Amino acid sequence: MSITVECRLGRETDALFITAETSAIGNNLEEMIALSGEDVTYSNAKANMVVRAQGYMRGLVRGGKTSAGLSPEEAVAKFQSDWKPGMVIRAPKRSIKEQADSFLSSMTPQEQLEYIKELNAKAAEGVASAPVEDSPKKKK
Repeated sequence: MSITVECRLGRETDALFITAETSAIGNNLEEMIALSGEDVTYSNAKANMVVRAQGYMRGLVRGGKTSAGLSPEEAVAKFQSDWKPGMVIRAPKRSIKEQADSFLSSMTPQEQLEYIKELNAKAAEGVASAPVEDSPKKKK
């Protein structure tokens, strides 16, 4: 039996997607070990677990919708007491404002000024071309 491997190249709407079938991975642990050997299977499993552990710690520091992030020291203590392979904390999605702030902070002051001028011009065009709506009617 084979496994489907999917690959996406690019992040834009015109990204290239590639799908291929392979039997070189194996469908269970015994097949993986038979195909790749114990050392390769272990090192790949360990590398995957380290990446997952890093994501878990990042999630603890960033916090989520229902909780604030922990200090690095608190995150380490919680990680050491609670984390087991397979546990995941998803980082909260950054708001549009947070993304814009991050984008602007990566620019030089001159680039920021030019970009803000472009945004103001686009906003002015949008306001000028936006349809005028009637004020909402009050409910009785």
